[in-house]
Amino acid sequence: MFLLPLHLSTLHSRFSFSASMIGAFFAFVSVALASLSTSLTLWFELSSLSNRLKGKTERLPVDFLLKRENI
Repeated sequence: MFLLPLHLSTLHSRFSFSASMIGAFFAFVSVALASLSTSLTLWFELSSLSNRLKGKTERLPVDFLLKRENI
């Protein structure tokens, strides 16, 4: 009879610890994905700027369509 409350409190503390670990894991994954997305965006923008400065950028179809409408 005395072991029942102890057992329930142990389950509660384990569940609480498990829930906090799951929350921490999802927070970590969220920050990691945001960081990766930012890094890839920055890399793409810098790569595009570098290619433009070197004159190696080819015209995109969207640019062609926009200029065609302005004629």
